[in-house]
Amino acid sequence: MLKELPIITCPICGTEYLPSEIFLPNDVFGKQYDITKDDNGKIKFYLGDDPNLDEEFICECCNTKLNITMKMSFDIKEFEDDFDEEYSVEINKPKKIKLEETNLF
Repeated sequence: MLKELPIITCPICGTEYLPSEIFLPNDVFGKQYDITKDDNGKIKFYLGDDPNLDEEFICECCNTKLNITMKMSFDIKEFEDDFDEEYSVEINKPKKIKLEETNLF
């Protein structure tokens, strides 16, 4: 069974592509470094390459030239842990192992 992945479909012939067939991961996210933030954690400055979310692609079936734009979004929610409830874990102790010493001299 195939996982539900985002699929890019040629509008002319219907051929389907996965994003990794068209976009290079390093281009999608870019490469930023020397990131400077203010006291509130807001980004003020950075060096590096910006993301490239636009790609030209020629359909392998109908040879139509396509301009494809990726729209990136992030779903963010606070992590909720379950550490408020007490719980215990039973640990099975291994049987004792007796090692005999030998005299090598």
